[in-house]
Parts: sequence; structure tokens; C-alpha cells
Amino acid sequence: MYSSPRLKDSARRRWLKHAASLVVVLAVVAFFAHAFQRNWASIQAHSFEFHPLYLALSFAAFLATTLLGIYALHDSFNTLSTSKLSFVESVATMSSSSLMKYVPGKVWSYALQMYVLAQRGIRKSLVLYVNLINIAISLLASMLIGCALLLAAPMSHLPRAPLLLFFGALVVADLVCVRFNAGLFGWLIGLANRVFKKNIERFPVPLALLLRLHAVHAAAAVIFGLAVYWVCRGIGYQVGAGQALTVAGAFLLSDVAGFLAFVSPGGLGVRESVMYALLGGAASGSLAVLVPVAARAVSMLVDVLLGGTALKLLKDLSVTQGSRDPTAR
Repeated sequence: MYSSPRLKDSARRRWLKHAASLVVVLAVVAFFAHAFQRNWASIQAHSFEFHPLYLALSFAAFLATTLLGIYALHDSFNTLSTSKLSFVESVATMSSSSLMKYVPGKVWSYALQMYVLAQRGIRKSLVLYVNLINIAISLLASMLIGCALLLAAPMSHLPRAPLLLFFGALVVADLVCVRFNAGLFGWLIGLANRVFKKNIERFPVPLALLLRLHAVHAAAAVIFGLAVYWVCRGIGYQVGAGQALTVAGAFLLSDVAGFLAFVSPGGLGVRESVMYALLGGAASGSLAVLVPVAARAVSMLVDVLLGGTALKLLKDLSVTQGSRDPTAR
């Protein structure tokens, strides 16, 4: 049977992505096996006291972070599109598509969004554009607040001068993006179109929307940091104010690293490994090993429960819309 070079090339790329994901997962497993071995005495010495209230607070914080991210997308679509979504529709679409982030490649959640929102009259190019803007602002907010927390932490072992320079560069970059967003986004989209040979449209973004997105994503980053603090308390770590700032800042920066690790599904292992390193590794004892893993467990529980609820909502909304469509009869 004849197979075109394009199909062969596509199959080869898919195979390479899966192979790269497998290598990353195996490397992370080996890394954490070594980390557990080095910190085994500290782990055994830790008194596991589970506090349901703190674990419930961490669950609520992770849930609030997800809902704020959904609200940012909801606001973006309703501002830039003539087709309007209810918040329930946005929750159903974004939460169900977010389950796909655990599939290697990072693109499947956006593909599902495009498929669902196309039925609501929202163009695929707008779905991509809105996601790109929100990802950029969300990552920037997480890095800014993460760096600020680490700079404010009196016990942080990280070198302060490079961290301060990085923080300053992020502030300048953010101000430039807000002030010159039209020209800058246009240039970036043009560059992406040339590099990836795509035809991504550019949509004018009102300044008021950009400022709202900054506020929403900043609030989400702060709550995300609170979530990991409550995880610490929930599994028996009595962290003081200084250590809490370090843990929250490291968690935010490691989450950015996990997102940018495209070959790792959902940033699995990458986020935990980076957080372990930022907390000082073996020097910080069992906390650097156990807290990232516990935080992952709680956040995945939120993803699964919210995603399952969203799939049910999506099915109900499809049935309702189908019953209202005369052509469906």
C-alpha cells in the first residue's frame, strides 16, 4: 500500500513525541527514586498528621484557581467574539478539555475546545488566539508572584541578585506587552505564522480586557500558592511564614516549568523535580520530596472531579441545544 511522505513524516513525529515522553517519565521516576532514597531517613522521621480541614482548603484553593482561569477565558471569548457563552458553558468546555493536558503534546485540549466552540459559532483562530494570550499572561503572573515570594522569603537559599534581575526583566516585559500589545502581538503572530506555516488571525484586544486578565491571573497565582501551603499543613508540616513563602514561590515557578515541558503530560514529574530543586533538595529534608507529590495528588483530584462534572454538563448542554435546533428533528 502506498504511503505518502507527509504521512510517514507525521507518523515519525508522533513516534518521536511518544518516545520523548517515555524518556522524560522514566528519567523523573529514576530521579524521584534517588530522591526518596537520599531522604528516606527524613521521610521515616516525619510525623504524618493528616488534617482534613487544611486538605479541604487546599482542594478548594486548587478548584478556585481552575475556575479563575476558566473565567479569564470566558471573559476573553465574550469580549472578542459576537457569540456569547454562559459561564456554565465555559466551565463545561474548558474543564472537559483540560483533562486532555495529561496526553503528551499539549495540543489536544485546544483541539477539543475548537471542536466544541465551533458549534457555538466561535472561530478556531479565535480559540487559539485567546488561549495564547491567557497562557502568556498566566505564566507571566505566576513567574512574577513566584519570584516576589522567593525574594520576600528570609530563608530562601537561592541567589538573590539573579532572581531580582529576572523579576525586574519580567516587570519590564509585562509593561511593554500591556503598553504596546497591538503591535507586539501582531509581530509575534506574524512570526509564528512564518515559522509554523500557519495562518493565525490577530484580533484587537482592548486594554480593559488585558488589565482584567492580569488581575484574574494574578489572583489565581496567589491562591495557587496558598494551596500548596495548605497541603503542607494538611500532611503535618508546621511551616513558618518564611518557609511558607519559599514553598509557595517554588511551587509557582515549578508549575511554569511543568507547563513548558511539552513532552511531559500535564507536566507530570517535571513540576515536582523543579520544586524539589528550588527547595534545596536533600537539604530541606522530606518536605522537598513529599509536598510536591501531595500537591500533585490534590490538584489531580480537582482535575478529575471537575473534568468529570464538566463532561456531564457538556453532554446535557448538547442535548438541550439539540432539542432547540429545528434541524435536529
